[in-house]
Amino acid sequence: TSLNEGFETSIPASWKNIKVSGDKAWYWTSFTNSETNETDTYVAMTGYKGTQPPFETWLISPALDVKDATNKILTFKTQRNAYGDNDLEAYILTSNDPKTATKTKLNIALPTKPAEKYSGWLNAGNFDLSSYGDVVYVGFYYKSTDASNSATWCVDDVKFGLSE
Repeated sequence: TSLNEGFETSIPASWKNIKVSGDKAWYWTSFTNSETNETDTYVAMTGYKGTQPPFETWLISPALDVKDATNKILTFKTQRNAYGDNDLEAYILTSNDPKTATKTKLNIALPTKPAEKYSGWLNAGNFDLSSYGDVVYVGFYYKSTDASNSATWCVDDVKFGLSE
């Protein structure tokens, strides 16, 4: 009934990584801060250096048991780089198949495009899933038509059903 995914070593097998079009997919990565020597791990998606635009991909969580969760709040963080103008979108899905699922777009907070390198991490919001059904999925949706000027979007710390 809970999810606490920090993507410490990979994209877990319980998540679906679906390429709708293009030759790019969500990937696991890490970054080590040279000043603090701390390493952060997360998932990311970009169309950069792709060869078959447009790029359209989904990263879909395992099933979230909203009915039996004590805390029905979803949270996650996002980060973006300085390229492209395409935004990340997040949806609540009724199944893990984006072709057939009913999709409800979340109004997520996104970091602004930085002048260079990457933005800081931003909490996308606190989303009460109690009105979306007994079992739902979270889908992170990325779309870009341009391989040379395509934003990289990062997602981390996806949490649901955790005690406060």
